[in-house]
Amino acid sequence: MKKVLTLGLLALLMGQSQAADLSNQECIEVYRDGYVMLREAVTDYNDKGLSRGEFAAQVTAIGTEVKALRFACFLTESPSVSSCVEKYEDIYSDLRSKIRVRSVLSGNQDSINITNSSSQSNGFFNRLRNRGSDTLKQGKLALIDAKCL
Repeated sequence: MKKVLTLGLLALLMGQSQAADLSNQECIEVYRDGYVMLREAVTDYNDKGLSRGEFAAQVTAIGTEVKALRFACFLTESPSVSSCVEKYEDIYSDLRSKIRVRSVLSGNQDSINITNSSSQSNGFFNRLRNRGSDTLKQGKLALIDAKCL
């Protein structure tokens, strides 16, 4: 519990110290960059390139950084960027909601299903569906990028 509080305090302090340095464009990109980093970590974890501990640490670090930067942006960004921020937040939050760090660490979540489907079929077709869904998400990201970057 002390580690969580310490991380939260560090995030708050980091957010305050970076607040003066963040532009509206950088604030728009916080959730976008978080999504890209998270997607890469998920892919590495699903491909067994990351151990459970490494993946959990990366997810936690990405989440902490995103929260700290968004706090800093909250203090400085223009209201005119809120539409873009919300679009990126949606895709970041959708992917992040599929990751249960405690389940990963305990071995109960050995892969992250990035599809919107609730079926848990295994094997070849599940991997194909995951990759197709990821391609659609990347397409959605490209559309948001075209409007917001």
